Amino acid sequence: MALRLLLNGTDYTSWTEIESLEASDSLTTATNTCRFRLVIRSGQVAAPIPGAEIKWQVGDAVNGWRNVFAGVLARITESIVAPDSLAYDCECTDYLPWFNRHLVAEDYPSQGADDIVRAIVTNYANQGMAPGYTFSANHVETAPVVPTQQFAYVSPGDAIGQLAQLLSWLWYIDYDRDVHFFGLEGEPAPLPGGVLDCTLGAGNLAIGDLTVTSDMTQLKNRVFVMGYKVRSTVTITDTFTGDGQTTTFYLSEEPSHNLGDITVTVGGVAYVPKRDIADGQPGNDPAGNFAYFNYGQHSVRFTTAPANGAAIQVTYKYLIDAVLMREEPQAQQWQRIHADGATDGIYEYRHDNPGLPVDDQSYIDLMAAQLLYRYAWQQKSGSFTVFVPAGSGYTPWRAGQHFTFQSHGTRFGGLLDGETMWVVKVTTTVASADAATGAVTLKHEIDWANTPYLG
Repeated sequence: MALRLLLNGTDYTSWTEIESLEASDSLTTATNTCRFRLVIRSGQVAAPIPGAEIKWQVGDAVNGWRNVFAGVLARITESIVAPDSLAYDCECTDYLPWFNRHLVAEDYPSQGADDIVRAIVTNYANQGMAPGYTFSANHVETAPVVPTQQFAYVSPGDAIGQLAQLLSWLWYIDYDRDVHFFGLEGEPAPLPGGVLDCTLGAGNLAIGDLTVTSDMTQLKNRVFVMGYKVRSTVTITDTFTGDGQTTTFYLSEEPSHNLGDITVTVGGVAYVPKRDIADGQPGNDPAGNFAYFNYGQHSVRFTTAPANGAAIQVTYKYLIDAVLMREEPQAQQWQRIHADGATDGIYEYRHDNPGLPVDDQSYIDLMAAQLLYRYAWQQKSGSFTVFVPAGSGYTPWRAGQHFTFQSHGTRFGGLLDGETMWVVKVTTTVASADAATGAVTLKHEIDWANTPYLG
């Protein structure tokens, strides 16, 4: 087995400093990255150009090639290393820059999150992509129904990331440009039986320099979500008097975002409530008796100023600030029994989010559950190194995989035994490459934690 480096399909392996190859695959950063150095004598081959597709692969023509990294050449620094030779230090990202070229500006009604992801891939990520380079959604799993989602000119990656966080799911684009969107019982790590056996004296030959850290500084096992608003059960009425010039009137409260909760009359004539900007814009309103509500300004706008002396009456349900509390009693009990001893084990946290949707408790429940999943338990993390021959059976390590921690009571008193741990970062370099035989051994430095949302 050998390795090769392709730029826009051209083999640049002969000009690659093999020891400079490094790829980083992470759940806690926006993109995966790769870097390497090319040294090219004048006239040997074309200089690399940012924007080129890059593929670092291991394999051969008989058994096929597998991507260690694939993406886009993002930045190049050129320097002189000899009178007739130039070095190119190349920095690459995964396919996210291609994926994010067009922004999502669309409202999606309540539906399965997977349907929204597929629509974003089809309508935005693949907009303007050449045949053969489009993104697929073959690994988008069937997902729970989510509340209405509103995306106002955000990147496809950020939109899908919001959906993933809402559900405590994961997502990534693989090196074949296929989108993965999946629950937290995803792909197991390439370990025997999916178990990391770090029992002292067990002689785990594939694992070196294992470290384990347990941290309680981020504990939040009772969450108060602020910024949530609900509709009042009663209505109030604001009255105004037209002067023949004023078109915008300011309400005493923020009106319900449900237009069915609002009635408007001008001089005794009913007006139909509409959303300002979305349903009509100043100078470009459709014809008719419409009243346009701006929720941010707490105002109502008319296309034509009501006549002088005309009675304006707006009756509406209004929004009330609410607080939602959710907690994780099992985590509180564990903290009290196994750690604190002297406390009730409860650690409270206030989460302020003024951008929460109105009167949609299902969304708030999902957010609270996601916060508790991240922070209710002590954070366990660590690292280790594996050396893997890149043979025909090579299975790459990547962020998002999981394994079961096992020490048979020899690490942290056995409190971690049986827990699911997540690979949050993988850094890959070339440990050895035999030019004569083509044999390649890769070094994987693995960072892991008991939550994929480390930090």
